[in-house]
Amino acid sequence: MTASGRVLVQKLAAHIVHLLDHGDGEVVVSPLRLRHTLIVTLAIREYSENLVAYPLMVLPSGPDAAAQRYLECVVDRRLQLARNLPRHKAHELFEAMCRRGAAPGWVDAVVGRESDAAANAGQTPTDLPAVAHRLGQIDAWITPGNPAKGTRERLGPLLLVAGGSRLGVPEELTIWQAITTGPLKLAKLHGRETHNALCSLMIKSMEVTNTHWAALARLGLWPVDWIDSISVNTAKHASAFMAAVRGLSAGLDDRLEHWQTAWSDHPVPGFKSAEVFWASSLGEAIRRGRQRPLELHDEQIADERDEEAQQLDELEFSDRLKLALEQGVIDAAEAWFLAKLQDGEAIADLVASGELEARRPGADPEEFAAELIRKLIAFAKRMED
Repeated sequence: MTASGRVLVQKLAAHIVHLLDHGDGEVVVSPLRLRHTLIVTLAIREYSENLVAYPLMVLPSGPDAAAQRYLECVVDRRLQLARNLPRHKAHELFEAMCRRGAAPGWVDAVVGRESDAAANAGQTPTDLPAVAHRLGQIDAWITPGNPAKGTRERLGPLLLVAGGSRLGVPEELTIWQAITTGPLKLAKLHGRETHNALCSLMIKSMEVTNTHWAALARLGLWPVDWIDSISVNTAKHASAFMAAVRGLSAGLDDRLEHWQTAWSDHPVPGFKSAEVFWASSLGEAIRRGRQRPLELHDEQIADERDEEAQQLDELEFSDRLKLALEQGVIDAAEAWFLAKLQDGEAIADLVASGELEARRPGADPEEFAAELIRKLIAFAKRMED
């Protein structure tokens, strides 16, 4: 079922927010402890099999090792600007974490371009030097092709403004750096609205950085082996192409004639023809089929540049959702919940709107999502048998 991967990403993001707000009074972030907790969490079977893609690991060395590689490729992936926007999700998350700083002066912190990030007369946080040191440890290199260079020329460098001080912020930042570079002593989140806002931002950030990994896993490939050589755009198109092949052959078929038929409507960038793609190292790896493709990994792998893949995913999801409802696998409230997630809504937003409470009174969002995941995984396996 196509929504389960997205549910797991959202559940993981919500868990991270919980870890960053755990305890009474002031919250002290320990990057080492946080990293260890995330590895333990991702080694749990539902995450390990359906998000981390441990079954695809070429030389399995344990769920913990797979979880560590997932973090390195996803949470530690440097994000770049899109469409010349002034900031990306990691910058927004870094700003949100800075504003949670417990020391006076952090609450009004801003991460923005020099053209609109003027210093103010507020108090400079006492732990700003420590943040400046951590920022200075991040490589300021801008990857060729990143539109940040042109953005800097137009709008100036990216700055963290806290009180009367301004610090340079790297153009490329990871989700992990966004969480652990700012103040490590945080104020507790007060109120449902504040909690939901951070949860929503964390979810969107994780969905963005998980895209490449998910697209490769859906092809039945261990992402670590391909993430540096196959672009996310190629992986998305290859995923749509293989879905078309499976539609022609009632399964993952390796016959060239099916690839040739599917090619006209679903060509893969970087390959001149179905024959070239077939004979390539990527095509060979897909055909070799060491493991079955993870059908549950298709969250956020289609966007406006890949409309055909998006339409395919939506049709597949709609059909399976209807079938699961008809067979009594899920009830009407669960079908509504999954449809909302497929439409891109965050769990936190559904909770905040009161709709989840109205349809399933007293339901704990995380437990509700976890139970749905178990149902969907079992249903998907029955469909394959």
